[in-house]
Amino acid sequence: MDYREQWENFLNPEVFKDRLINISMYITIYEMLKDSIINRLKDFYVMTLIGAKDLEGEEEYRTKVLSRHKNHLYASISWLIENGVINKEDKENIEALKSYRNYLAHEMSNIVFNGEIKDLMQNFLCTYQLIHKIENWWIINFEMAINPDFADTNLEDIDVNNIESGKKLMIDMALSVLSGSEELLKKFKSN
Repeated sequence: MDYREQWENFLNPEVFKDRLINISMYITIYEMLKDSIINRLKDFYVMTLIGAKDLEGEEEYRTKVLSRHKNHLYASISWLIENGVINKEDKENIEALKSYRNYLAHEMSNIVFNGEIKDLMQNFLCTYQLIHKIENWWIINFEMAINPDFADTNLEDIDVNNIESGKKLMIDMALSVLSGSEELLKKFKSN
């Protein structure tokens, strides 16, 4: 891309908005992944059913999770691997996705000006799939396992791919709205 074309794209409101939205959406979905990795696990140990902190649970969280690594993300990843939620390939993907997030955040002005957002869709999809995998594990192995409505259900017979977590629904809605669809807005207003 030559210098003139860079400026034309930079000054074009549609191109400029598209670049910022793409960067923002990836950073947002990455932060949602990080939340699935760290906070789902922390809540498992620390939060009670009424939302208060459990001091014994905090100590158990420190002992069983945080003792693994000084960084909460890596400590949580270690626990998730040990408990079969994710595997080593997922860990490598998370590391690559983190590096990509940092690249977008730290090079945003250069990316917005030059328009180079390489591998965005591939990384977005990988992040989306990891969120789906982690959230569904928690839904099946924790939420459904303790819910009396599922007492007679064989959890092994449930198709994990058909479960839609709150995070997945939020991402799907955001993508729908960003695509220009007003369908969700119409449904919301009709209720």
